Amino acid sequence: MISFLVATPATAAPAVPGIGDQLSLSVTNKYGDVLANPTVSQILGDGLVLQSGTMAMKVKYDDLPPDIRRKYQPLAAGVMQKEEQQDAANAAYLAYTRRLQAEQALHLAVQQAQEEELAKARPQNQTGPLPLLDIPIPNQNWKLTIANLGFSDWNKEQDNNQFKLRGLPGPSGFNIVLLVEPPANNLPGNDPVYNFYWSNMGHDSAIDAQSVKVEKKDKFTKISYTAQGQPNANYFFAYQGQWVDIHVSKGSSDPGDQNMLAQFDNDLAYGP
Repeated sequence: MISFLVATPATAAPAVPGIGDQLSLSVTNKYGDVLANPTVSQILGDGLVLQSGTMAMKVKYDDLPPDIRRKYQPLAAGVMQKEEQQDAANAAYLAYTRRLQAEQALHLAVQQAQEEELAKARPQNQTGPLPLLDIPIPNQNWKLTIANLGFSDWNKEQDNNQFKLRGLPGPSGFNIVLLVEPPANNLPGNDPVYNFYWSNMGHDSAIDAQSVKVEKKDKFTKISYTAQGQPNANYFFAYQGQWVDIHVSKGSSDPGDQNMLAQFDNDLAYGP
């Protein structure tokens, strides 16, 4: 139960209610914790999160005084719409990652045969540099440069907002998927890109949680992991108002893979 000791609205509240408003209100939860004159910390679809000092408490609109409810509940519609849009974006990205994993499973037998061919044709101790590959980003004034790990059979998908490029494995067995799209929020830097995409795919049951390794560099944030025994690496960064996710994967590990991926890390670049 939540009881109200004082139930009068703050006279100094702004005309348009929002985060940070202070309420002349005291609330008590069933444990006896009291928030006196709290501020509005979050406006949710079903209530407010009120905070005083380090203590926070969620109060449903039905449990708020009528005048405060009338003031803040109309904002719930906008909040719920944003939540629905975010849920839809999360579901779309999760479906994309699952579809990619299914495609990788279909190509697994072919990859293994190609890797065996590569092992016969190329010594494992070969250390020569890999050729570089420039990928112009459509409708943007910049390009991506990567080390070509032997990708083949390029497939491109493009609309007004999103560009997706897939390179299926050649003899090396490496896959790549490049995704470029507008940002999901206005936060600067590479961390928001990593946080958004990994929050949607990092809990996938196919990923071995013990294998996850995060490396933060100036050019990108890299996360490497295994999924169903297959090595994977994602490179996340923001550039020129776009978010980028580069996903490199392979059907199985070979001794020379680390050297090739190290060159991929070093050579990855983007710019005019």
